[in-house]
Amino acid sequence: MNRSEYQLQILESAKKFIDSLPSKDQADILADLGAVKQSDFEIIKVKILKGKIKELIVRKYRILFFIRSGSVYVTNGFVKKSQKTPKREIDYAEKINKLIN
Repeated sequence: MNRSEYQLQILESAKKFIDSLPSKDQADILADLGAVKQSDFEIIKVKILKGKIKELIVRKYRILFFIRSGSVYVTNGFVKKSQKTPKREIDYAEKINKLIN
């Protein structure tokens, strides 16, 4: 199957979140982001939240991202504590999406 490869842009807020995690969790998240970069969505769990905003699901962690003009922009991450994704997390990702527009 012909897949496109994206550039991976991990923004500072997402980088800080990932860096704060135990190294095993960091490695798992970065491996899944590698799959996103390779457009290999069959081996990872991704949910569409709102418009172009998606969340990568890695156990209890959620990493928000969107894809625009050949790049994956990883905007933020958080520990999932309830059924619903916090609105402020989605709003932040949307704000970044609009700024890059």
